[in-house]
Formats: sequence, C-alpha cells, structure tokens
Amino acid sequence: MQTARVNVSHVSRCAAFAAFLVVALPALSPAAPSVRVRLPEAPPRFVYDEAGVLSSDERRVLEDTLMAFDKRGLEIGVAIFKSLKGDPIEDVSLALAEKWKPGSAERDNGAMLVVGMDERSVRIDVGY
Repeated sequence: MQTARVNVSHVSRCAAFAAFLVVALPALSPAAPSVRVRLPEAPPRFVYDEAGVLSSDERRVLEDTLMAFDKRGLEIGVAIFKSLKGDPIEDVSLALAEKWKPGSAERDNGAMLVVGMDERSVRIDVGY
C-alpha cells in the first residue's frame, strides 16, 4: 500500500498566492471599459428595455419581482438593448454595472443581466 505525500510548504505557497489574488486583483482591475452604446441612468425599478421586447404586463411583473428581491437585500438590474453597436457584451455589462452600481461592495449582493437583442447575446455579472 502506498501513501501520498503532501508538500506542506507548496500548499502554503499556493494558499498565500490565492489570498494575494483575492485581495490584489480587484485593486488592479481597470476602470469600466469605454463603449459606443448609450448607457442609460439606473432606472428606479431596475429594468431598462430599449428594445421594447417586454409587454407592459411583463415589465410590471419583472419590476415587481426585482423589487421583491431588493426588499430581501438583493439588487438585480436588467438592461435589454436593441443593439450593442459592435461593443462586446462583456464591456457593456461591466460599464453598465459600474454606472448603475447594483448592490453594495460590503454585502456583495448585486447582479446585472444585460441582453443584446440584435447580437442574440446575454450576460449575467454578479458580485457588485
């Protein structure tokens, strides 16, 4: 029977490096990217539907659901664009999250859902 040996100093170095990444990377991350698509101000009920894909009833139900999440301490923004105007959805989502600032950094309770209809793309970012 063979036993596995674990190099404790290697594990310690890996753990220290992981801790460094958790602390340092947010401080080193660049500012929100510049995008061509017009970024709206944060709507009071967390839904922006530039594409007009939601009926008034669908929009009301979505807004009511997001407001219920907000009462539980979760802030979720939804933005539906007709076109991202050639911008990568990752850049649009990050720039919009930086502008709307859903959630709080201390509670890590925010999320953004961004849709580009013409591009048929969806992105969810969490942790804002």
